[in-house]
Amino acid sequence: MRKRPLSHFELPNDKWNLVDDSLVYRIVKDTEDKVYTKVFSFDLDNTLILSRSFFKPAQNEHDYIFYADVIDFLKKKKTENYKIIIFSNQKGVSTGKISLLNIINRVDDVIDKIGIPLECYLALKNDKYRKPRIGMYNFAMKNNKARIDEIIYVGDNANRIYDENFKTKFINHLKYVYAQNKVNIDIGEIAKRLKKDYTDTDFKFALNINAKFYTPEELFLNIKNNLSAEFSFNPSSLLKNVDNKLKEQQDAQSDLRHLVRPDLQHSPTRDEQYLVLLVGPPGCGKTFICKNYFADFVNINLEELKTKNKRIDMIRQIITSGKNVVIDNANMYIKNRLIYITEAKKINTNLQVSAIFFQYSKELVLHLNNFKLVTDEENLMHEVPTIAIHSFYKYVEVPSESENLDRVVTLHDEHFVPSGFQNEDRRKLFFSYLY
Repeated sequence: MRKRPLSHFELPNDKWNLVDDSLVYRIVKDTEDKVYTKVFSFDLDNTLILSRSFFKPAQNEHDYIFYADVIDFLKKKKTENYKIIIFSNQKGVSTGKISLLNIINRVDDVIDKIGIPLECYLALKNDKYRKPRIGMYNFAMKNNKARIDEIIYVGDNANRIYDENFKTKFINHLKYVYAQNKVNIDIGEIAKRLKKDYTDTDFKFALNINAKFYTPEELFLNIKNNLSAEFSFNPSSLLKNVDNKLKEQQDAQSDLRHLVRPDLQHSPTRDEQYLVLLVGPPGCGKTFICKNYFADFVNINLEELKTKNKRIDMIRQIITSGKNVVIDNANMYIKNRLIYITEAKKINTNLQVSAIFFQYSKELVLHLNNFKLVTDEENLMHEVPTIAIHSFYKYVEVPSESENLDRVVTLHDEHFVPSGFQNEDRRKLFFSYLY
């Protein structure tokens, strides 16, 4: 039986605090009121601790062993006047895969065994607190009384590729750690499955907070990783689109309007009638285009009209009334677009039909969706599944004039110029790594 997703819950003990029904944290205070200017921060799973089966997530509160000589290392750094902080993603709590009681009991046990003052923050949902987003870090810094001069972050999700030299040293260490804890484990199976990291969340989190980054192997075992900060998408690269417009002394919004409506700089006359089909993945900005550049058109959202017949009837009614139409939908398939075009042209053979194709990179669209998710409270209840975005890019049929289209406008990443941020914090968030 699937566990009910967690929301509006009670904490299992009074050591922990809850923020926004999403972030839980525990602070083990110093006996004296110390001021720190240095932070040594860590991920939890596969960084400070390992599950007793290595690959499987912890099954209960006792299912963990410490990685390398973690406790001695942390105590040493504490004597060097570092504030110790743990930042951990635990979304499985909100999706019902694991219980909050299990997580907190396990982390309490870890904290008690470490035995020094520290802070621990657990992000339970896919929102602003989840790494690599900086909400969890920002909240932690509010508890700090001094300006931080140095921050170090250690995590295992770094998009590493495990070469043979790394694997040999790492496997030998795992043998030692598990043997020391009297845990039997299939080292051969681990060696076979170790190929690369499947995420880079920790590395991106470190970049977002301007921290010096280490993997656990680098820090505890002195095994070097060849890490590259060259990712498939860097949000800060979008700044060049803004800079280019400033250099050219051009208004981005006017340029985009001219691109999507070159023959419609003013509202159409009575003798003209237009149908515009938007073709793009979820969350790419189709609705923004409708509201800002086609406010004088009737906007049809096909998702709200559940059946094909209802959609066709709506298009017929609007074309018959003489109004202009923009269709806000993914419109992935040629056959569906042809149905709408054909039915509309049966009513007005002189109808001008165009398509606006959002050929943005998948990475940009994922970024835009994540930005909406963490800044729009309403959107938390309507999160776009990542699979819907992947499916669009896999199956979309690129529009062309052979579909009885009079014009096809294609938008690329360079046409996307970020603007209109509510405040400087939102702007900084947009240009940071969000997934």
